[in-house]
Amino acid sequence: MANGIQKLGPRHYKIIIEAGLDANGKRRRECRTVHGPRSEAMALRAKLLADRAKGEYVGRSDERLEPYLRRWLEWKRPRVSGRTHERYSSLLESSIIPALGSLRLQQITPQHLDAYYSASLEEPGQRTGSTLSPTTVRHRHVVLKMALKRAVELGLLPRNPADFAEPPKAKRARLRVLDGQEAARIIAEAQGSSELLPVFLALNTGARLGELLALRWSDIDLETGAMSIRRTLVEPLKRGDSETWYSFKEPKSDKERTVDITGPTVEALRQHRADQAAERLACGIAWADLDLVITGTGGEPVRPSAVSTGFRQLVAELNRCGLCEGSGELDANRCPACDGLGDTHRFDGLRFHDLRHSHATILLRSGIPPHVVSQRLGHSTVAFTLDRYAHVLPGQQMAAAEAFDAALMGRSKML
Repeated sequence: MANGIQKLGPRHYKIIIEAGLDANGKRRRECRTVHGPRSEAMALRAKLLADRAKGEYVGRSDERLEPYLRRWLEWKRPRVSGRTHERYSSLLESSIIPALGSLRLQQITPQHLDAYYSASLEEPGQRTGSTLSPTTVRHRHVVLKMALKRAVELGLLPRNPADFAEPPKAKRARLRVLDGQEAARIIAEAQGSSELLPVFLALNTGARLGELLALRWSDIDLETGAMSIRRTLVEPLKRGDSETWYSFKEPKSDKERTVDITGPTVEALRQHRADQAAERLACGIAWADLDLVITGTGGEPVRPSAVSTGFRQLVAELNRCGLCEGSGELDANRCPACDGLGDTHRFDGLRFHDLRHSHATILLRSGIPPHVVSQRLGHSTVAFTLDRYAHVLPGQQMAAAEAFDAALMGRSKML
């Protein structure tokens, strides 16, 4: 054998590369075979040596994607929140591992991933007759890309095939925002109702549902009108071995914030606290002393899904036609009880999270500076706020053009 090349027969050579030490400290060698002239074997060995010098050489491995992804999940567990880890596990176990898990890790190509994404779009969705949304498929791509990125960092792959794949573009949901009149109507319906207090607070503060359900009385100063958002309630996707169905963690972006609240909100909270005190007294020692503002039976936290269901019922009530005085429900924008001549419904498709969007939009349209709105919502950056809500502020382009014209006219008069 000369220069790491061993002749096995006519036009048949074995290339030997020193691949460093294994986990036990033993010298490891990689072998490749070439069927062709010696010059081809020399060229391949030179390339492998160059890759090794650049840190891009990856030894051969027969490991399959499935066991690697399971190891990655265990590695990721202490590095993300429990809910996030549960989401990663769900995406991998429900589809990615069954579809791609039998492939060798080093065998996976962008073409494999592109074909998988295309097939995913044909999977049935949750609603009858629907198919999987591009957003869900893109979520699968994101978690797979993270896992394969780690494989590159560990020297198991020379490059990440997901970097070169093309998942479908996720369509950003169109914001459904309330105007001032619509918001006032919802606040009027929610005011004074303990069950609808999350609706009232979400529209008045812009807080997320999980943040409101984790809110404690110790987080609120009713004298100064300040509400501190310090944590959020988490409901796991699957029930584990814990005795409780919920947990608390830091709010999104890991940013605590203080939100100022005005007189009507302070008064609503005072009344709710008095009602809750009477309920707590009646419950006695069975009351769960968690200091929560929004409570279910016996002081326990309220499930987010329960609040969402109650909000949908409220929206359905608000969608009743004005002409027939609420005796008929709207269907396809028209009220069948008055032969389609009733008011078009304004609240169709409104989600609880849209209350947060509405709070932000009303503030921005009222001229509140974006950085103040960003702080109130707990966004990571002002740029995110501007990107999220720029399209719901019509007229800004024209205002900018008119301001420029005015500036030029003033300059012209000075000259």
